[in-house]
Amino acid sequence: MPATGAPAPGRRNLAQPPTTTSEHGNCPTLYEHVETGDIVVQGDRLTDPEDLAQLRDVGDHETFVVIPRELLTRFAPKE
Repeated sequence: MPATGAPAPGRRNLAQPPTTTSEHGNCPTLYEHVETGDIVVQGDRLTDPEDLAQLRDVGDHETFVVIPRELLTRFAPKE
């Protein structure tokens, strides 16, 4: 994403809660990839070792972010 907080070309901002935890107010946020319809999630990286130890089948290329449940239940596409 560009540093300005604007979605990258081909991305549409779907949701950002009115109160954010980001220093710059950019996250957590949901984006939609315009061409594929895939959802891109922006949030604080999950770093707690106990939480990470419970996750399974994690690829080297994968990472995890934490987002409020409200963001998904209120703003995620319902299609």
